[in-house]
Amino acid sequence: LSIAAFLFSMLSAYADNISVPDMNIVPGETATMGISLNNTATNLVSFQMDLTLPEGITINKASCSLSSRFTDEDQELTIGKQGDNVYRLTSTSFALTPISGTSGEIITLSLSASATSTGGTATLSNIRFVTSQSERIMLDDASFNITIGTLSPVITFADANVKAICVTNWDTNGDGELSEDEAAAVTSLGVVFKGNTEITSFNELQYFTGLTEIPRQAFMSCSNLTSVVIPDNITQIGYSAFDDCYALASINLPSTITNIDGAAFSDCRSLTSITLPEGIPSIGDWFFDNCTGLTEIVIPSSVTSIGQNAFSGCSGLTSVTIPESVTTIGESAFQGCCALTSVTIPESLTSIGYHVFDGCSSLSSVTIPLGVTSIGEGAFFICSSLTSVTIPESVTTIGESAFQGCSVLTSVTIPESLTSIGYHAFDGCVGLTSVTIPVGVTSIGEGAFWSCSGLISVIVNWETPINISSSVFSNRANATLTVPFPTKYLYEVADYWREFKEIVQMEGPVAIGDTFPAPVLCDDGTTDLTFKVTNVSPLEVEVMSSPEDIAGSVTIPATVAYNGLQFAVKGIGEETFMDRALTSVQLPSGLEIIRSKAFYHSGLESIKFPSTLKEVYNNAFG
Repeated sequence: LSIAAFLFSMLSAYADNISVPDMNIVPGETATMGISLNNTATNLVSFQMDLTLPEGITINKASCSLSSRFTDEDQELTIGKQGDNVYRLTSTSFALTPISGTSGEIITLSLSASATSTGGTATLSNIRFVTSQSERIMLDDASFNITIGTLSPVITFADANVKAICVTNWDTNGDGELSEDEAAAVTSLGVVFKGNTEITSFNELQYFTGLTEIPRQAFMSCSNLTSVVIPDNITQIGYSAFDDCYALASINLPSTITNIDGAAFSDCRSLTSITLPEGIPSIGDWFFDNCTGLTEIVIPSSVTSIGQNAFSGCSGLTSVTIPESVTTIGESAFQGCCALTSVTIPESLTSIGYHVFDGCSSLSSVTIPLGVTSIGEGAFFICSSLTSVTIPESVTTIGESAFQGCSVLTSVTIPESLTSIGYHAFDGCVGLTSVTIPVGVTSIGEGAFWSCSGLISVIVNWETPINISSSVFSNRANATLTVPFPTKYLYEVADYWREFKEIVQMEGPVAIGDTFPAPVLCDDGTTDLTFKVTNVSPLEVEVMSSPEDIAGSVTIPATVAYNGLQFAVKGIGEETFMDRALTSVQLPSGLEIIRSKAFYHSGLESIKFPSTLKEVYNNAFG
């Protein structure tokens, strides 16, 4: 077999085994490329090849290297110049250690382009490999295209301090500037700006398009930072990202943002307005805490929860609309929003929690929607402009100090659904003049209506007075208590209830002086006597008259029924049985009085007086 035939067979067997990708080089910058070998022989140990480059393209020898496929530590890449733009790449193995593997990169080259280069086609030729048995294998030429890119524009920073930080951290080519491409290559800001009180603006953040989040505490305590422009691809703003940026007055929030963590803008006191992106699921704890310059806010319809102290201390906030998507509002969410005059609470809310609107001293009215079941402790504490509040039928509890200090509250509607009123719930509501407490309330906490100096009317609906402490109604000595029919007598002896200035009973189905017939037992079976109502608290009657033909024995019952009510028989009225033909009368236990001529000329042969009898008038018998 001739040498030419041998080389031809090798060439055929190993053709197209060298590959190089096309590349782009920016003038003034370097670019790297890899030469890959896909070989079927496993005993290749070294190579030689010529690289021809287009005009203006040069090789950076010091930055070129063999890949890790060469496991012989003594083996090096040698680059020699063969002519204009022609370089010979050589590796020599004295240990005859084969190249590792059968595919992958073998050389990393570093190239540069002059300002006048137009690029072109580069060629690898005379590609020879040597095996561990000193056989020489020749491969086909390979070519690749080199294109010339444009220089990335240099960012002009308004703030020299911001530029210095950016150049220190992300100037990859070492030119002392930050290009748009260098900014776009940044994937994390870290906390390199945290606590820097010198920086004043960072609108150039918009060029950092490789970022997906503003990390936790990224700009925390940058107290002189006034403006930031966030790039459009940001999806997340981390916890306390702009916390304590007192001077921050302008910031955009791109629509790409899907989550903003708690305290993100806490203490941004110069922030007057901000548009929250649709899609965020919540407003976290301390989100806008103490943003005293914030005057208005629109909460997106995607928000389902508002966190603890989210808007607390926002003393300039005048109005807020909470969307129907919100189901929970955290503790003290709007505490200290002293300029807040109106708030729309959604029907989706089930509770108004701990001190949510505490100190909202300009809030004049509030409608609590049907669906809310509890009003938490201090929910409207010291809302000193609140004049009226309607509590819906869904509410079952009013918490401790819920309306304490609402000094101009003149009316409150308490629903039938309510079961408890907490300690000091309406303490200090000096403008409250009347209150109606429904029958479902089973407990009233100490001091619930303490210091309600204007409270002159209390209406209750319990048939039996519930137990209360002496501090519940501090103004009771000047107030009228209205109680249900016919329970006045019970309240007149109940602790603390009896201390009201006046106890008035609601109108009932009967009144004093009303008369009605009721059957009694007699010799002929039953007969109707006429009874007259003498007291409606408790319900008491006297026998008023009897039929003229009544005779024999009569049994007067202890109680009689009328209009669904039971009345105690307490007396025999004047002339009730006068001139009747009676032989005996059985008087009821509980009878207290027999009036004049009640049994005059009645023919009675026997009568027994009950022990309860207190008074018998002159001529009652005769």
